Order: sequence, then C-alpha cells, then structure tokens
Amino acid sequence: MEKQNWLILGGVGYIGRNLVKLLVDEEVAASIVIVDKSIPEMSHFHPMHLEAFSHPSVRRLQVDLSRDPSAAFQPPPNIIVNLAGETRPALPDIKYQQNTLRVVERCLPLVTPEMRWIEVSTAQVYAPNTRPATETALLAPSSRIAHWRLECERAIAGLNHVILRPGIVYGLGDFTGISKLYSAPRLIIGTVYQQLREKMRVPWVKDLPQHTVHVEDLCRAIVLATQAVPGSVLNVADSGDTRLKTLTTLMEQIFGIRVDYLSGILRKLADTAAATVCEEANEKHMGPWTDMCSSQGVNTPLSPFLELEDMRGIPIALDSSRLVSLGWRPHHPAVTRAALVQQVDMLVAAGAWPQVQIHT
Repeated sequence: MEKQNWLILGGVGYIGRNLVKLLVDEEVAASIVIVDKSIPEMSHFHPMHLEAFSHPSVRRLQVDLSRDPSAAFQPPPNIIVNLAGETRPALPDIKYQQNTLRVVERCLPLVTPEMRWIEVSTAQVYAPNTRPATETALLAPSSRIAHWRLECERAIAGLNHVILRPGIVYGLGDFTGISKLYSAPRLIIGTVYQQLREKMRVPWVKDLPQHTVHVEDLCRAIVLATQAVPGSVLNVADSGDTRLKTLTTLMEQIFGIRVDYLSGILRKLADTAAATVCEEANEKHMGPWTDMCSSQGVNTPLSPFLELEDMRGIPIALDSSRLVSLGWRPHHPAVTRAALVQQVDMLVAAGAWPQVQIHT
C-alpha cells in the first residue's frame, strides 16, 4: 500500500499521540501533520510519545482549528483524522459547538473529494441499551459530548468519509477512558479508597455493559478505515464483553480494595437523590486525592470530581462484527489487570499520578 500524507486534527490528545506513535513505528505514513491548540510539553507526554513526535516525518502546528484551519491543509493531505473536540462534561452547549462542531465546519471548504476524512466519534451516540448496538441502531445521544459528536457525523455526510464509534478507550496515556470514566468506577477513585481503607460502594448494577477498546486497537482501526468503503460506519470494541463487574474486580486486585453494589432499593434512592449523592461523593473523594498529589508534588489534570451526568450509569454495548469482517483483530481482546497497571505506571512516569501501592 502506497504511503499517504496524514493530517491529524486534535493530534496532541490521548488518541492522537498513540496514533502518531503507531504511524511512525509501523512506517505507515509518508508524512504526518499534527494540529492542536495544545502542545506536548504541557500535556503530560510520555517519552515514547515525545520521541514519535520528533520523528522527521512529523510536523506539528499549534492552531485553533475553530478559527482558521487553512494552514493545516498545506500541503494537501490524503488522510484526515478528526480527533478534535471538547471532552469535558457538563459545559454549556456553546462550548461544544465552538470546540467540536465548528472545527468540522471550518475544515469542510478545504476538503476535496480525493481526501479521506475519518471521524472518530463515540458509542454514546446510540440510545442506551444493554444489548450490543449495530451501526444501524437508534441514535439518541446520552450526553452533550455525544450530541455534538453526532452533529459532526451529520456535517461530513457529503465527504469521502468513514465514521468510527469506539467504546470506552483505555491504554497508555489515558486521561479520559478508565482513568477518568464518565459511566463506570474510575481507577482514580480506586486509589482514593486505598487511602481511605474503606469499602467502595457503587450505585449501579454489576452487569452494566461497559464495552472497551484499547487505544492501540482503535488506532489500528483508524488505519484500516482508510481502506473502507466511503460512507462506512464502524463500531470499535474488543471481544471481552466488558461489564462493570469486570472493571471493579480489576480495581480490587490492583489497589487491594473491596467494592460493593447497592441493592435495588438503595439504588433507586440514589437515583432519586443523585445530586446529593454526587455532592457527598465529591466531598469524600477530593480531599484524599488532593492530599496525595500535593504531598508528592504532582500537578495533574486528573480529578475524582463527579458531574451529575456521571451518576447515571449508562450502558455502553457494541457489536463490532462489521469491523471484524474487514480484517480488524484486536491485539487486546479484553481489558486486563496488566494493561491497567501499565496505564497507571505510565501516568506516574508522566507526572500525572501520585505513587500508589499496586498489589501483586
């Protein structure tokens, strides 16, 4: 396959830095242009990602894509991967519109029919359902982030495009998937309960689907999407059928804590008083985390702070058989203890996580 010129929008982020590393390591691209408002030096990069960004085939531009992205399209790319967008929850819609949809709208006039646009969306565009969603399932976004990602999907309908809808993305350099997860217990909260020496109580059912995909496998799906039929929509999740119980069991093993689940009656009470439960959880979690970080001189964007929408326990269930039929095989077929420990170790090495006791 002839090497292509790649343009990665929002390429300094978590998925972007791993995609750049894959493209460099496997010599997939002729050239790689990374465009982002952020810079690696201020983004808790691991040395291996910094090394990839310093490769001769890589060029980086610090640009606000919501204003004028024209510099990113010189020279014209063959492949455009859109990873740009607002990922912080509970913001006003104007923020998502500006930082997510407007990026696409500004780029549209610069995209020619020969360019392949790969839109990395989210599984949360589907209506919540415990049954695995196919690509034709009902669309009813379960968050404001997902709402605006779906608007991006609609905006690119006239392009030579492929849409990827990944489940919960985890892996090296993760700041948003399992480290800081919107719909399942966070690894970060596991460290808090290790310090508190208390049982962690979860207000959701243990069988809640939380389908996952390792960031390396998502990056391989992005590469495969360059060869997919234009207009394709592809779900991306591993074959492990990850459940809430899967993640909490791994947290118990890693941090030596105990996790319990509220009974049906208590769960309904928690749902009724979600705002109060959320406030009390934040009061309980923030202090120990802040103390751990400050005592070790760790300056991190990570926080155990919960927004009200985090309390809903949304199922994330995907059928990825269409992607598998194209030849995609996850190198990480299920989330494992080793992968999560490696994830924490990398965050520690990047100065974004305090030293914690990992149980063997």
